[in-house]
Amino acid sequence: MKVLDFSRYAFSICVTTILLAGCGGSQPPIGAPTSQAQSTRRPSASVHFAYVANFESNSVSAYVIDASTGALTHVQGSPFSAGFNPIGVAIDPTRKFLYATNLDSNNVSAYAINASSGALTQVKGSPFKSGLAPEGVAIR
Repeated sequence: MKVLDFSRYAFSICVTTILLAGCGGSQPPIGAPTSQAQSTRRPSASVHFAYVANFESNSVSAYVIDASTGALTHVQGSPFSAGFNPIGVAIDPTRKFLYATNLDSNNVSAYAINASSGALTQVKGSPFKSGLAPEGVAIR
């Protein structure tokens, strides 16, 4: 039986929360220069979603964020199946794909994100092998 170091998981949860907080996009400061390339990379959306790696239930939950209250409502079909003990999630800058690291299956699940509903669909070939016990994922 594997002994868990929960301080390590607490750090990963904090990192995941920070990543998710940045998923909604942001506006440049007033007077800051903007570029067409920047606006095409990150589409504007009126609906925002939050995603959570569910460590012991081997899934990723998806939520619609209520813009006025911050309340979360499950996306239809959520939670979505992942590998064993997903621990970290990241969304690419275009908000088209989500990646979840699966600690105990040594792989990364990749999903396409439905832009209107927030639902996840596994990418062909997913999950993808990784090194031993992947804990986090970052996108540049």
